[in-house]
Amino acid sequence: FPTGYHFHHKPSFMDEMLAGKQTPYIFHMCWTDNTDQKIKQLQQLGEWYWSEEPGCDNPGSADDCCLSEALFRCHFKGKPSKRQC
Repeated sequence: FPTGYHFHHKPSFMDEMLAGKQTPYIFHMCWTDNTDQKIKQLQQLGEWYWSEEPGCDNPGSADDCCLSEALFRCHFKGKPSKRQC
């Protein structure tokens, strides 16, 4: 059950996860300051499936806002990332 602790302190585990050698069922982004930072970290991991389209800030809009492919964004150099930042 990897968490934000692994994101911040276990780069070898994160490298294995991003390479597909570790396949956790769930990744909990704790050890993080706030929700905005959690979203950015999950985007950078290629594990964020919520649209940035207008109107998707409402949790009741899941039918229109859940993405079939992850939304990737680079935010933090030197941190684990699905692609190089």
